[in-house]
Parts: sequence; structure tokens; C-alpha cells
Amino acid sequence: MALLAPIRAEAVTTVQVSVISATPIKVKYQQCKDVKVQATGDWGGEDFGNMADLTITDESGNWVSFDATFDTVGSTVLVGRVCADEDESGTYTATVEVSGYDLETGSTEATGSDTFKVKATPPATSKITRTFKRQGGRYPWVVFGTLHRLGKAYVGKRVRIEAKIYGEWTHIESMRTRKQGRFGWEFKPNPFVFRYVFDGDNKTIESYSTPFRVPPGSRSGRNTDRGLHLASLVTPSA
Repeated sequence: MALLAPIRAEAVTTVQVSVISATPIKVKYQQCKDVKVQATGDWGGEDFGNMADLTITDESGNWVSFDATFDTVGSTVLVGRVCADEDESGTYTATVEVSGYDLETGSTEATGSDTFKVKATPPATSKITRTFKRQGGRYPWVVFGTLHRLGKAYVGKRVRIEAKIYGEWTHIESMRTRKQGRFGWEFKPNPFVFRYVFDGDNKTIESYSTPFRVPPGSRSGRNTDRGLHLASLVTPSA
């Protein structure tokens, strides 16, 4: 009976790394994208198997993501991730280290790397502007606001009004922006400081108006409403 020749163990000596995802990796705000990385080399005959580790770092050398696989033979694809709310645009590095152990050479390892570009879309800023308008009736002041994103009206978005009470901003009520991003509330004369707030969404960061007081009126110095039915001091404007 013929004896099978033993398989000769092989040391890991070379690793070639290539980012196979289309670059630049384009990532939108609060989203992540996979980065596929292929590593090839002369591993696969180790007596006790091998391990391939992928590490992705940014331009400053900071760790971004990691992946690993075991007991591959000569080639493997690993997958890292970049996220726009954490990572920035720039040149990133994908490094793969393959290590193994065999009886002839002991522990061996080799490393290869490749660079790739990331284009991360930053969150768009929103802007709230406000104007005052005098009118008659029970609510003599109207304070209009407009919400814009990237210089354009942001319609159908919820904005809130807050009042500063005992040093803390307190939510009163909310409404949605209308045509041209407009919104607003009517006010009775009162002693409070107010601001308008947009809490942001999946592509826009939050925004605050400059704090304001209602312009002086015949009853502006009276404190009879402080802490009592604050919502009755404001009503959504038409």
C-alpha cells in the first residue's frame, strides 16, 4: 500500500491588499457604507490554520473598523465600514495582517495595505430667522419664523417654541412649517424669553433661533401670567 506524502507546511510571507469597492466611498449623513477589501498571498498550508485581520484607519491613524476571517487559503475578502456621522472625508488605509503557525517555522505573519478615498456628506445646517409684526386683538404681536436648509425653504418640518422658565428651556407646543418654510406664533405681552427650535432630521442638524422677548406693550411689565397657563400666552399664527 502506497503511503501518502505529508503536506509540507508553508510560512506566511506575502500579503497583497486591494480595496475592491468602488471609490471614493460616498457616505451620506448618519449612514454607513461597507468597504470590501481583498487580500491574497501564500498562506493556507499552516499546520494550525491561519487568521486574516482587517483594520481600517483614517488619515490620523485612528481606528475606524475591523473584520477577521479564519482558515482561508490564499485569498479572502474582508468587509469594513465607514459612517458619515463619525468619520470624515479623506484618505483611509485598509491593512490586512495574515498570521499562522506551522511546525517547521513556528509563528509567521505578513502584512499588506491599500489606501482609498472617502467622501462623507456632512449634515446640512438649518437656519431659523424671525420677524415681528404688530397687530390688534388679544394677541397683539406675531413673531414669524422661517426654516431653511441649504438656503432653501424647508417645508413640512416640525418646529417648536420654548420659553425659559427658572433658567431652563421648557417646551410649550409645536407646529409644522408651511409654504416658504414659514411658521410663527401670536403673543400676548408677557415677561418671558422665547426661542424657536428645529430638532433636526436624518439629514439636517438641529437649529435654534436667537432668543427673543415680545416687544414692549401696555401690559409688558406685568407678571400676572408667570408660571400660570403659559401656553395661553402664545397661539399659532394664521
